[in-house]
Amino acid sequence: MAPSIRRRLLIVTLSVFSLGWVATTIVSYIDSRRDTEHLLDAQLEQVARIVMTMSEHELEEELIARGDDTANTLEMYDRSGIRDQFGLRLAFQVWINGERLALRSKNSPAVPLSNLANGFNSTVVNYEPWRVYSITEPRTLITVYVGEHDSIREDLIASAAIRAIAPLLIVAPIIGLLTWWGVGRALRPLHAVAGTVARRNPRDLSPISDSSIPEETQPVVQSVNRLLAQLSTAFEGAKRFTADAAHELRTPLAGIAAQTEVALLTTDESVRSGALSSIKTATKKMSRLVQQLLTLARWDANLANVQRVPLMLNVLAEEIVRELEGAATSGNVRLSCEVISEPVMFGDETSVQMIIRNIVDNAIRYTPAGGTVRIEIDSTPEHAVLRVVDTGPGLSAEDRDRIFQRFYRGGRHDTTGSGLGLSIVRQCVDLHGGTIDIESPDVGGLIVTVNLPKRVANGPQDTLVLNDTKRSDVA
Repeated sequence: MAPSIRRRLLIVTLSVFSLGWVATTIVSYIDSRRDTEHLLDAQLEQVARIVMTMSEHELEEELIARGDDTANTLEMYDRSGIRDQFGLRLAFQVWINGERLALRSKNSPAVPLSNLANGFNSTVVNYEPWRVYSITEPRTLITVYVGEHDSIREDLIASAAIRAIAPLLIVAPIIGLLTWWGVGRALRPLHAVAGTVARRNPRDLSPISDSSIPEETQPVVQSVNRLLAQLSTAFEGAKRFTADAAHELRTPLAGIAAQTEVALLTTDESVRSGALSSIKTATKKMSRLVQQLLTLARWDANLANVQRVPLMLNVLAEEIVRELEGAATSGNVRLSCEVISEPVMFGDETSVQMIIRNIVDNAIRYTPAGGTVRIEIDSTPEHAVLRVVDTGPGLSAEDRDRIFQRFYRGGRHDTTGSGLGLSIVRQCVDLHGGTIDIESPDVGGLIVTVNLPKRVANGPQDTLVLNDTKRSDVA
């Protein structure tokens, strides 16, 4: 079963409410019982004092003189108003000197209700539990017992307690229903957002309006809007990339088709040989272009999944120099590498190699015969520095602003480049959180400077050892 916010909120809310309700009910029940017991005890004491007052007068003037134990018992009981107020719920006895039962109610046993002369006592009389209050007059030695049977008393206490907690019992299901309704109403904005997204056209990547969204839900909507913006940017980039790639591939494909037609139709071996040579050159260009397109697609799809390891930038640069030395020699370009210091950095080896290779290859392609391409490896406290200096034609200010765009080659269309090399470089530099700058001096040539951070934020920096040994090597 999928997790449900509504279910969780209801469980938590109703659990907390139920615990509070149970605690409140228990406390209310206990308090009600205690208050009712105090009230019933007060009634016992009140009745005892009334009976004592009347007994002293009656017994002195009438009962004691006549020696009748039961004379006028009901008459006095009626005159006291006790029967009207308490009915037969209370029983009382009047004893003289603790030995003679002078007066009792009909529901009272003939034996003393308590063995205490004064105060409250819970006792058992004739195997039945009683709650009794006793009061004794020292002058006349008259003792009055007023008692209440425990079963009657317990019924009264329970009835009063239930009446006290009855509102809680009624309110509990009402609060449960209101909680269920309130949670559902509070979650309506989420359902509204879900409905809005579900009803959208798959191509509609415009942001979701958060004007009527509650504050707690806005982070979710804002995150979705950021994702939509990223998807929109990615899709637009993919559209442009596809269109540019189709345009770039159309030219060499058309050339290959035309040269193939020439090679098939001509009977002149020199013409056929020239056509086949052109096909070979166009095929190599297409192969390079496709390889670069695949590289860009790979980096676009997997920018974050790279393996950062300690790298020595000068070692990588020297490897690239040896790799491209043949191309430089064939173009009569002098290629050299000067290592000012030997920086160690954390980075992805493949992408760093791609940065060096593309910049140097680009410099070799655009440097005329007899020119030079010099690689400099240096460092600062925070960055490893790659600098490539060539003696080519340089770039105009307009070209420098657009040189990192895909398929852009400015006014230089006389080389075999595809316009993707520096775009790949920029992507790899951004991957490492570095910077790339291009300068074109007035005297000509181009200087490309790449600064790559030595350390990765929140990365394994303790294993990073910097060794800025000064030296100079020429390859």
